Amino acid sequence: MNSEKDFGDDLILEWARIVCGYHTLSIPPRGSQIIFQPLEHLQAIEYVRPPVSVLGMDESYLHSFEAVQVNAMLAAAEEALALSVWTTATVCRVLSLDSILAVVAGVLLEKQIVVICPNLGVLSAVVLSLVPLIRPFRWQSLLLPVLPTRMLDFLDAPVPFIVGVQQKPSDLKLKTSNLVQVNVQKNQVKTCHLPTLPRHKELLYELGSIHARLSYEGSIAKKHPTYRCNEVQAEAATQFLTVMGDYLESLCANLRSPYYLKIAILTLFLVRTGHLLRCKNDWNVLVDVEQPQKIGQQILEKG
Repeated sequence: MNSEKDFGDDLILEWARIVCGYHTLSIPPRGSQIIFQPLEHLQAIEYVRPPVSVLGMDESYLHSFEAVQVNAMLAAAEEALALSVWTTATVCRVLSLDSILAVVAGVLLEKQIVVICPNLGVLSAVVLSLVPLIRPFRWQSLLLPVLPTRMLDFLDAPVPFIVGVQQKPSDLKLKTSNLVQVNVQKNQVKTCHLPTLPRHKELLYELGSIHARLSYEGSIAKKHPTYRCNEVQAEAATQFLTVMGDYLESLCANLRSPYYLKIAILTLFLVRTGHLLRCKNDWNVLVDVEQPQKIGQQILEKG
C-alpha cells in the first residue's frame, strides 16, 4: 500500500516538474522558435513565433505609433494568426456559409452573440474563429469561448459580447433583445433582424467553392481533434480568410484618406448619438463607404 502511495507521489512530482519547467520558458523573439522536451519518451513541443512580415502588417506603418500601441496591434495580429487555420476549418465544417456570414454581420454590428454547442472543442473553435474572420477589424468587447453555467446571468449585461454555452438557457430570449443565437448542431442562426453584408451575393460566390472544400473535409476532421488540420484543410482555410480579409478591407478602402476619415468619424458619431438610428436597417449607413461620404459631405457643406 505504501509503495503504491509513494509511486503516486513520485508521479505527481514528476508532472509538477514538467509543468513548472514549461512555465519558466521565456517567449521567443518574433521569427524564432522554442522547443520543450518534457520527457525523453514524450514528443517534444515546438513553437515557432511568426515574424512581423507574416502578420500582414507594414513595419513602416507601425513606426508612426507609440511602442505600447505597436505591441498591442502585433499581439492582436499574432493571436488572430494562431487561431486562423484550425478555427476556420472547424466553423466551415459545422456551419453553412450563409450562417457564417450572418454571424460575421452580427459581430460587425456589435450584437450580443451566443453560440450553443455541447461539444467543448467545437464550441471553442466556433467562438474563437470570429477573431480571425473579422480581420483587419478587432473585437473590442468581451469574448468567452465557454461561459460557465453558474455565470449565465452575465447574458443580462447591456454590452456587446461573444460567448459560448453548452446548453441553451431556458430563458435565453428574455435575457436580451439584441441577441444573435447560433445553434451549431442545427446549423441555425436566430435573430430579430440582421441585415445581410454589403455585396452579399458577390461574397457568397467567392467563398462558395472554398467553403464546399472544407465542408467535404468535415467527415475526415471528425476523426481528429478540432485543432488538427491536414494540408487540404489548412490551404482552404487560409484561402477563406484571405478572401474575407480582402473583402473587409475593401469596405473601408476610401477611409484611408484624411477627408474620408473625417466624414466616417462624423457619420459614426451621428449613428452613435441616434441621429441616424432610423437608418439602422441599412448597411450603407454603417459600412458601405459611399453612403457615409454622401451624408457626411452634405453635413460638412451645410456647416
